Amino acid sequence: MLLRRVFVLAAWFGLVAGILEGALFTILRLTPGGPTWLMSGRSVSLDFLWVAPLLNLGYFLLLAPGVTLMAWLLGKLRRVDDARPLQLAVLVFTALGAYVLATVPDRLHEWAAIALAVGVGVRVALAVDVNTPQGFARFSRSLRWLVATVALAAIVLRGGAAALELRARRGLAPAPPGAPNVLLIVLDTVRADHLSSYGYARPTTPHLDKFAREGVLFEWAISPAP
Repeated sequence: MLLRRVFVLAAWFGLVAGILEGALFTILRLTPGGPTWLMSGRSVSLDFLWVAPLLNLGYFLLLAPGVTLMAWLLGKLRRVDDARPLQLAVLVFTALGAYVLATVPDRLHEWAAIALAVGVGVRVALAVDVNTPQGFARFSRSLRWLVATVALAAIVLRGGAAALELRARRGLAPAPPGAPNVLLIVLDTVRADHLSSYGYARPTTPHLDKFAREGVLFEWAISPAP
């Protein structure tokens, strides 16, 4: 029972932290002349609005077993009437979420962000009612809405991007007769000695190997940029 509740809290706080992170990052990135600070050079698509919640959800769920063990030990070390094991889970997950948000603007020192996150976690853990059935039910009920929100964002953003791409492709003029058909593939940070077409033992690039057999394979090429 405790493990299931901690997983619910991990999912809830992970999604909330991800939603807030995606929203804050997008606002700072897209606001003209806004407080972008060191983020001005970063190029992040709007898909971050649903990718960030999924990433945080995965991280928080991975920590749930360890948090459950700590919460269980806390309950064993104290009297049953005074035990508040789920409050520890709220503290840890809130602190993690607060740390994620504090580091988005990239302005706080690492230890300052940690101290701020721990302080927020303690205050939220003391203020939130999570040990009573009624208090925990609020988290489990609202978790469905959080999942629906992230799913809707993914559908809208991915579907919108696909629709725009399809519209753009339909608006392209047909290629003139005799035009070359060129496919340019650019791979960043890929070492040649890890491509099977260049002698690597494992078959890592079967499709590129096929292109290499049917075309020209440059064994030595130098470029000042990708």
